Amino acid sequence: MSSPEHVPRDGPEKLDARRLRLGVLRMPAGLHTFDAFGSPAFRLLFLAVSGAGGGYWIQQVVVGWLIYDVTESPFLTSVALGLEAVPLLIMGPFGGFLVDVLDRRKLLTGVYLYQGTLALALAVGVILGYVGSGQIFAFLLLVGISWVITEPARASLTANIVPKGGLINAYALSTLGWGVTRLAVPVIGGFLINVLGGGPTLFLEALLFYVGAIFAFSIRVRDTRTSRPKLSSVIPGLLEGARYVKDHRVVLALLIFGLTTPMLIFPFVTGLLPVYAAEVYNVGPTGLGLLMSISGVGMVVGTLVVASLGNVNYKGKLIVGSVVTAGISMAALSLTTSYVVGLVILAALNTVQPFFYTTIQGTVQSIIPDELRGRISGLSMVTWGAFPVGSVLAGLLAENLGAQMATLIGAGILGVCLIILLRVFDFMWRLK
Repeated sequence: MSSPEHVPRDGPEKLDARRLRLGVLRMPAGLHTFDAFGSPAFRLLFLAVSGAGGGYWIQQVVVGWLIYDVTESPFLTSVALGLEAVPLLIMGPFGGFLVDVLDRRKLLTGVYLYQGTLALALAVGVILGYVGSGQIFAFLLLVGISWVITEPARASLTANIVPKGGLINAYALSTLGWGVTRLAVPVIGGFLINVLGGGPTLFLEALLFYVGAIFAFSIRVRDTRTSRPKLSSVIPGLLEGARYVKDHRVVLALLIFGLTTPMLIFPFVTGLLPVYAAEVYNVGPTGLGLLMSISGVGMVVGTLVVASLGNVNYKGKLIVGSVVTAGISMAALSLTTSYVVGLVILAALNTVQPFFYTTIQGTVQSIIPDELRGRISGLSMVTWGAFPVGSVLAGLLAENLGAQMATLIGAGILGVCLIILLRVFDFMWRLK
């Protein structure tokens, strides 16, 4: 039997726009919603990401509820949900370097197995009564180490499978898989916490990560790297990636704009949802699950719209407009105590996030050479290392002023940062 390296594989050069269009999902002329599904390798990657996404959202509900139940502290809850991003700040470039050196498919498979095993261990600990806040913090840090590799590997594999002109569509569809699981899984998780408890619910998280690993291992894709750095040349390899970003102002601007979501949007909204559920809306874990799931509704709608647009020529306007809309939505969320209204606002806020994230990711990956994809993606993941910084600030504000005032202040800071960034990178609004 041939090794995976000798199996015929999909590659960007083999997949033109006509072949990317699925015959069973014919769309009206001008719409490109499901183009990337024309690749068998991308369909497997989509299923892998969706399985892992389901596991992640189970984790968010269970861990968010457990940490608030144990500490009753908005500050510690916010900090805990941002701990996963700490390794990204420290180790992000090294994870990207590994993705450029090693087999990307095997790396993605390995980290999904690792995440599933961590969830299994936490489940046993919760059931046996050995888990407190310290163990939960340790679990989140260990999970965060895996994200150092997961996202650069996924982004690089996508770029290996799909042509440059279809990357925004492909990243939008990857986000769709993430969003569909967010739509249903948190509600299921909240229900299972009520019925079975946190420990047994974590078994479902482990199962979903293992499913993701099976699909990831099944991917066959052509490696288009013309060269790979040696594993021993870590520092020169990382410096090569850093020099590339420094010399390409558009890539630098996109990575810096990418800071706004993990630092000023997620910590002040998603990171405080357990506090909103307990203190603002007075709903239990099922209510928290619905808050997270309704965000999935917005994500699904947003990703379908982005995927349908194809390779748009107004990328800068999409990025800036989505940040503005997010800030307005955050301010609106901070001014209502209605659970129903809060659900609507969260759906709207998450509708615009795919416009921001997929446009940045697709644009960056369409510019950089394949042999640098992992390292540049690793540098991109460093921006998500800002999540703990935002989480500490959001948690302190929520502890002293309440969750809603914290979100309102976050919206104000976001607006100020956007104005500064547009003055420094004045070409962003015109970026095509």
